[in-house]
Amino acid sequence: MGECRFDYPSASPFLLKPNIILMPLIRICIFLPDLNQLFPKASKKMEIDKKRISIIGAGLAGSEAALVLASHNFAVELYEMRPVKTTPAHTTDLPAELVCSNSLKSDKLPGAHGILKAELNMLGSPLLSIAEKCRVPAGSALAVDRTLFGQAVLAAIEAEQNIKLIRAECCEPPTDTRLCLIAAGPLASDGITAWIAANFSEQSLNFYDAIAPVVSADSIDMNIAFRAARWDKNEADGDYINC
Repeated sequence: MGECRFDYPSASPFLLKPNIILMPLIRICIFLPDLNQLFPKASKKMEIDKKRISIIGAGLAGSEAALVLASHNFAVELYEMRPVKTTPAHTTDLPAELVCSNSLKSDKLPGAHGILKAELNMLGSPLLSIAEKCRVPAGSALAVDRTLFGQAVLAAIEAEQNIKLIRAECCEPPTDTRLCLIAAGPLASDGITAWIAANFSEQSLNFYDAIAPVVSADSIDMNIAFRAARWDKNEADGDYINC
């Protein structure tokens, strides 16, 4: 089968085969509100199978995609392998679990991260709205309570009648839906990783990043540590612990 490449502003391209979409991490949340540009919006005239889509991975990208697609009247089958099968970094079975930093970076304009969040707000991003409700003090950064954030995303998914959350590992795209979106991220299982490598390219699977350790507050010696703003701004006490 042929392979097409689509390029969108301010984002990495994703690969598309006739019924498989491979999305790069969280960037999917930018495009799905304009889903009609990719294929027509579901309507009563469309066959039932054309209104169904499967998503592999309920991380940030998969959860965002599921909620947006459901709002466009698509029936979504969202596959998440946890808790049936977990990863070395995950500690819960919650969707959109933040396994690294709990910061989604700055939301201040005119910085690039702030502009991106402003655009997502204009597009009605479900996860960004949830993040605002789970916000914790972090200076100019949008940081969230990990547990509350994951629980809120799960509640939103379970409350959406167009989403069916399936707790099972997918080693290849399901064959009973017209479209499949792979949003497995860098912690994808060996099974789906092997399928992607065989059907796309191993060169598309490179990922290098450092994980931020989670430190318990009661383990910090405040006799040598101090509170201050991250960028040495004149904020009373500050939201960050420094040493």
